[in-house]
Amino acid sequence: SLIEASSYNHSASIKCLANPLVPQYGGGLVVNSQFDKGLEGWHTFGSGKISTRTSALGNQFIVASDRHQASDSFSQWLYLEEGLIYTFSAWVRISEGKETVVVALRDSSKPRMVIGSVIAQSECWSMVKGGITVNVSTTFELYFESNNTRIELWVDNVSLQPFTKSQWRDQQTKSVEKVRKRKLRLHVFDKQGEKLQGAKIIIEQKKPHFPIGCAVAATILNNIDYQNWFTSRGFAATTFDNEMKWYFTEQSQGHENYTIPDAMVAFFKQHGVSVRGHCIYWADGKYNLAWVKALPPRELLNAAIRRIGSVMSRYAGEVIAWDVVNENVHFHFFEERLGQNASAMFYKIAAALDQQATMFLNEYNTSECPEDMDVIPSKYIQRLEQIRSFPGNENMVIALGLQGHFDSNPNLPYIRACLDILGETKMPIWFTEFDIGRGPNQAEYLEEVMREAYSHPAVQGIILWPGNVPRGCKSECLVEFQGDPPQNCSKMCLTDSNFKNLPTGDVVDKLLKEWTRERLDGDTDDDGVYEHQVFYGHHLVTISDPRCGIEASSYDHSTSIKCLADPLVPQYQGGLVVNPQFDRGLEGWNMFGNGKVYVRKSDLENQFIVAYDRCQASDSFLQWVNLNEGLLYTFSAWVQISEGKGIVAAVLRDSSNSRTVIGSVVAQSGCWSMVKGGITANVSIRYELYFESNNTGTELWADSVSLQPFTNTQWRAQQTENIEKVRKRKLRVHVTDKEGNKLQRARITLEQKIAQFPIGCAVAATILNHTNYLWSKEEKKVQGLFFDDADDDNDEDLNMQDEQGDDQTPPQSPNPRTPASTPSSSSSSSNSGGAPMKMRNSNYGRDLDDRKSTSGYAFHIGSAIFSWSSKKQQIVALSTCEAEYIAAAACTEMKWYYTEQNHGQENYTVPDAMLAFFRQHGVCVRGHCVHWAHEKFNPDWAKALSPSELWDASLKRVGSVMSRYAGQVIAWDVMNENMHYQFFEERLGRQNASAMFYNVAKALDPKATLFLNEYNTLENPNDMDVTPSRYIQRLEEIRSYSGNEEMVNALGLQAHFDNYPNLPYVRASLDILGETKMPIWLTEFDIGRGPNQAGYLEEVMREAYSHPAVQGIILWPGNIPHGCRSECLKEFTGDPPRNCSKMCLTDSNFKNLPNGDVVDRLMKEWNGENLKGSTDENGVYEHQVFHGQHLLTILNPCTGQKVTRQLEVTKDEKSEPLDLWLSI
Repeated sequence: SLIEASSYNHSASIKCLANPLVPQYGGGLVVNSQFDKGLEGWHTFGSGKISTRTSALGNQFIVASDRHQASDSFSQWLYLEEGLIYTFSAWVRISEGKETVVVALRDSSKPRMVIGSVIAQSECWSMVKGGITVNVSTTFELYFESNNTRIELWVDNVSLQPFTKSQWRDQQTKSVEKVRKRKLRLHVFDKQGEKLQGAKIIIEQKKPHFPIGCAVAATILNNIDYQNWFTSRGFAATTFDNEMKWYFTEQSQGHENYTIPDAMVAFFKQHGVSVRGHCIYWADGKYNLAWVKALPPRELLNAAIRRIGSVMSRYAGEVIAWDVVNENVHFHFFEERLGQNASAMFYKIAAALDQQATMFLNEYNTSECPEDMDVIPSKYIQRLEQIRSFPGNENMVIALGLQGHFDSNPNLPYIRACLDILGETKMPIWFTEFDIGRGPNQAEYLEEVMREAYSHPAVQGIILWPGNVPRGCKSECLVEFQGDPPQNCSKMCLTDSNFKNLPTGDVVDKLLKEWTRERLDGDTDDDGVYEHQVFYGHHLVTISDPRCGIEASSYDHSTSIKCLADPLVPQYQGGLVVNPQFDRGLEGWNMFGNGKVYVRKSDLENQFIVAYDRCQASDSFLQWVNLNEGLLYTFSAWVQISEGKGIVAAVLRDSSNSRTVIGSVVAQSGCWSMVKGGITANVSIRYELYFESNNTGTELWADSVSLQPFTNTQWRAQQTENIEKVRKRKLRVHVTDKEGNKLQRARITLEQKIAQFPIGCAVAATILNHTNYLWSKEEKKVQGLFFDDADDDNDEDLNMQDEQGDDQTPPQSPNPRTPASTPSSSSSSSNSGGAPMKMRNSNYGRDLDDRKSTSGYAFHIGSAIFSWSSKKQQIVALSTCEAEYIAAAACTEMKWYYTEQNHGQENYTVPDAMLAFFRQHGVCVRGHCVHWAHEKFNPDWAKALSPSELWDASLKRVGSVMSRYAGQVIAWDVMNENMHYQFFEERLGRQNASAMFYNVAKALDPKATLFLNEYNTLENPNDMDVTPSRYIQRLEEIRSYSGNEEMVNALGLQAHFDNYPNLPYVRASLDILGETKMPIWLTEFDIGRGPNQAGYLEEVMREAYSHPAVQGIILWPGNIPHGCRSECLKEFTGDPPRNCSKMCLTDSNFKNLPNGDVVDRLMKEWNGENLKGSTDENGVYEHQVFHGQHLLTILNPCTGQKVTRQLEVTKDEKSEPLDLWLSI
């Protein structure tokens, strides 16, 4: 009768024990499994003799002796059923030495089937574990083998246990719940601390803990469809097929070429995908090049050492693992040539060269082929122990790489048994090259083995191996065949050559969704508690108060710039949008324009809306939404088109047919792209929300649509919350007296001296000649400056204006007066002991090469005597990117048309003087700009040049300006407005012209950050040339140019707003651009004229300052003082009159206007914080303080003693408090 068990026993032993353990499952089907009844159920197999024997402790076991053939042993007949899964175990021993013992099954018509094996030895018992599935119900003979016929073969505690497929799957499910998940318990309270019943809970998995990856070929570098397919699936890791192997990188001795692996590493680093280093060496001689095999031992050793040093020093820190000597259990090329410890020595060297990465053995057939005796689990462990026994390797973690190249009928119970055995090493286990042989059930077996691997406690990662893509998956490769594929065809294709999923690809997508993109919905119970098992990893938890309807107080900054296989859930559960996920068909949605709409279901059961048979760009689908005046609405959706790539815009239209774009994205076929935006309603009215795409030949798809309202109060609270989080850190001061006692009521004063976040202001050349060039009526901290090119003496010569209204033409005869030498003003400060210390400007506003930020107080500037206290940081406070961004400045007097008005006649007099002036006072400068992509802002003589002459002149220009000011500026706008305009690409006939200039610029000034600099990305949603996704696209184009891959390109957003800025769209755009992880600055920030100019200036400054992605702001007050004379200050809307500034902070006498008052107030709020307080009963004072330099003063209330300290508060990624202990 069938002995059933529902639970699987993962236990195994890799130790040789004095006594065998009891049989698993009571022996299962095996009769007399412990030999308590002598030989009952057992008989002789082959020749030889069998008997039972009793140990000194009374344990009985079976013995085969007088053996002549390997198979001479003992056997038992067992009836096995098709469709059942059998797991096997036994304990074996031999009478002398060490030998491999094999367990096999045989029926009357088939050759033997190995179901398990182990290296057995004398003096102790070894456990063999394995398994089998059969494709026919019949009687099989179970027996044992050992090639050494001189030894006796001993066996005890034999077990063969059947499971049904449903039991097996249930075991996998239970194991996943146990080893891949943890119970999460959320306790939800309202603002009054009361338990909140019925709160809506959404938990979205964002990043899994368990990595599932896919191997790739070099063809991914030049195949956009390949890239999109890979990046949209959420693979966490990859392995290169061949591109890191020795035979690829050094095809002839001494001639290394890492061009392709360098590009591949850069690509995956850009997309956040981990890379496995495969491989340093290959132990199979046939995969080593002829020149390697021809070397004598000493030269081979030298070449091998050079190889390991070359590849590992190049990619150390860039890869997570190294296959050090590939397939070293099967093959021993280096041992045969260099000695038995060659590979062990290589592992030791590898561990020293890259201490962060994990070293792997990597083998095939261990889990795939029980018949391959070279790589059975105990042989694998034996090789592992040999390597770790080499001096210095004893504590090395060596992961077990199981290639996993399965045939068309994988043996699931044998796989699980192997993993049980190998797991006893406590080393990490990965399936490193996982594929399934061709056959009618390939997709089914792929799912079965992936579930087996994922559910096993010992496995820590899976890399799929789809082979040579796309060539290996062309149509002729997809015909049915058994066994090995035809030449140049992949064994397992996930897609066809056009990257359309095959059934195997559908399996992978389904499992990735199940394991890596889980979404849970639920409600809190009567105690305000929601609990559920969730996967290990990163999750986004959304909690909604059921009493507040659709309202939300927290803003969701999350976005995606990756194209995903499946859309994420709608933000804010859709907010105002009815049926946002189309779970209820077309409810709430209608056709917009012509064409047709319907709801389609994906293979993974996801429903989305489709517009087809479109004739106009706006033919799509719509929903009516009611917007209320004064509310701010944030929008998001996921879109896809049926073929190619194209811009998809989300639009609102009112009853007068006035159209407003609220967001757009470059969408594509094959994956989903997120569009994010927003709008502020200036009237309460009903709008049509619909979508547009100019390509009417494609279907338009949308899903997970959301439109969420916020009040102005909520919006400001979100800004304040962000500032507390990203611009501040908790400071905790612990004060004791001289005896070490906690000092209560000690008086604390904390003065902010230098802010970490730079806020700067553009200046004109007139600053060199104007005595009263002041920014405001009071002293003002200046962290960075941006020079513009207006000169008060040459106003009638200004005949060029750009679209933003700032004057662009340089003075015809630059002849500024050099600033008069100025006496050093002194100021007093307190040192650590409280004594006054004299300070001079020459000690503070010094060389900028250290990139320390500076804060200055300007009084009178120009030819007259002035006073300036410019204090440089004593310690560089690192921002989230680079120290260079602590202060900000730029210089438009550096423009080409300014410095070289006539061909070959350069004049740097003005920018030299300005640089010298601000360098003298420790103010950082931004270099604006090297080139301008707009034709009309290039010198006339340059526009008349031939392409070759223009190329020479433009390169000379880069070299001239950058070599002159390298090390003196913190940033360069290399190619200004290169998304709107392409002057150099068009004239030079080189599509990579701008990218080449960035490459040259980086070489000329490696310390400076290189900016893209554009207008309308934040300001105008209707400008489709510079949407956030277009900006990112251009950034990627520049960084994809050879040599630019690792370049940090900052994102310059000019921010020339009109008189009604769209705050939700600004925030959404910053969310999107922030996903690039590149620095973002507002570089030319101003607000259009209008009655609320000062109010909008404050709103946008707060929006920028509070956003986590923004790292600096440069204000743009235009042509000073001429542009702010009395006739320019009259009311007007839109662009200012000629030679008038769009946004004045002061009048022409430098008296503050309302805009200047706003700037003063915000600078004081953010850059001039002064705190006072007292220590509590524990002698502690704590407060949230801005990042930057502070002066801390502590007064002992008992003794009157005072201590002063300079304090640097930096950002802490873990949000840990900054603790300071002081005694007074």
